[in-house]
Amino acid sequence: MDFSTHISQLTGFALASFALAILANLLADPFLKRIQTEFGYTGNMPLRRLRWMCVATALPILAALHIPFSALIAVALLSITAATDLESSYLPPDAFTLGSTIICLMLSFVQSGWLGLRDAVVAQAICFAVMVFVVTFTSACDSGDIKLAMQFGAAAGSLTNVFVGVMAMWLTMMLLLVIQFVRSRSVTSLSRLRLPLGPIAWAGLVVALLWRAL
Repeated sequence: MDFSTHISQLTGFALASFALAILANLLADPFLKRIQTEFGYTGNMPLRRLRWMCVATALPILAALHIPFSALIAVALLSITAATDLESSYLPPDAFTLGSTIICLMLSFVQSGWLGLRDAVVAQAICFAVMVFVVTFTSACDSGDIKLAMQFGAAAGSLTNVFVGVMAMWLTMMLLLVIQFVRSRSVTSLSRLRLPLGPIAWAGLVVALLWRAL
């Protein structure tokens, strides 16, 4: 393969990943409109701009690092779930989150065959079990986060990626808590801080894929 052909392929892959990011951002809007109708969500333009920027930046970067396109689709699907959680504190309908979980499992099979499917099934099952335990015995999460955890595990595709992603999620939450404390200078304000699990899980997945690529 000559240099010009290689550059053309990279350019095409980058454009495809950018188009996928735009599509994911656009698909989040109907869910947000439904949430607006059902729950009175009024919209948050600064968060919407932040979401568009993050998704439109992350997917081309992952593509440039030769992350398989199937993994980019999994990130795009989780982007939609994270978008509604970030902006409205609600997740998309169960049909979307559970359907996305199944799609991510199938993408693992397409990418790596039966071993890939096995690893993805184990990853999402572990995430499901841990989140059920958290929801049952603590008030840190609610039942909707169980479906989010399943989608995250299936998108991660392996326990290694789940571990790296969870570490990144923990560090992200600690950073947000520190920022909140510095801004408010009050420990009590930390108890009122809402940390949306959807975008944090999305960030963890992106970090896990970056770690795999590097």
